[in-house]
Amino acid sequence: MWRARRYVEERYADGLRLQQLAEHVSLSPYYFLRVFRAEVGMPPHAYLDSVRVRHAQRLIEAGEPLARVAADVGYSSQSHFTRSFKRIIGATPGQYARQPGRAPAA
Repeated sequence: MWRARRYVEERYADGLRLQQLAEHVSLSPYYFLRVFRAEVGMPPHAYLDSVRVRHAQRLIEAGEPLARVAADVGYSSQSHFTRSFKRIIGATPGQYARQPGRAPAA
């Protein structure tokens, strides 16, 4: 599954689909889903969200505007980005940006 994980790491901002990932590693989507979850510990969509949020943290720390961060890491809307970020980090992107030592949120 390292090939699939690397593919996600390289293309996290694109509109990745399960079918694409499965084709990349030459497996059926259903088998890929089961194997990925067993080896990585989460389904591919959750892994993609975690990769996107990790990259978003770096952009927020660099002082990028939150709306741009959402788009740059591949979210279709800022609200979807906010929900995913809060679920994974435990704070909204704005709250994260306002933490001491971070650049001001735009």
